[in-house]
Amino acid sequence: MNREYSTPIEVIFDLLHTIHVNIRQMEDRMIRERGLARSEYRLLSTCPESRACSCKELARRLGLSVSRTSRILDQMVKKRLVIRRCDPKDRRRCCVILSQQGERIRRQILSQKKRWNHRLKSRYPDRELQKLIENLREISGISSLPPPDSK
Repeated sequence: MNREYSTPIEVIFDLLHTIHVNIRQMEDRMIRERGLARSEYRLLSTCPESRACSCKELARRLGLSVSRTSRILDQMVKKRLVIRRCDPKDRRRCCVILSQQGERIRRQILSQKKRWNHRLKSRYPDRELQKLIENLREISGISSLPPPDSK
């Protein structure tokens, strides 16, 4: 933060942007180290542990269309990260489960995220983190509203 700010709100938005960039860089390192696409990383991070999940459920969790999620799964099947079991009469009805390799990578990703979370938690008491969560939720709610009229 080497610039001048005219309001505290500018500082807040700049800090939020910096946090976003830092998290994205951390994720990019994990993705690169494992030879994943960002969409595959998101799916591995989202996939339920040790149970089959429908393509439709994964699409909902990821906020993607079922067809887009299916294309991601196609790539992950080729990389042997997931196993897809489809109804032979209707390909749209399928379940997906992580392969051993997919589960191993998922555990690595979650372990790295846990270490990052622990580092953050060890620096701030629960009370301060709870207040931060409340403030960020409020900012998130306000920032999702349409901008006020400039009249």
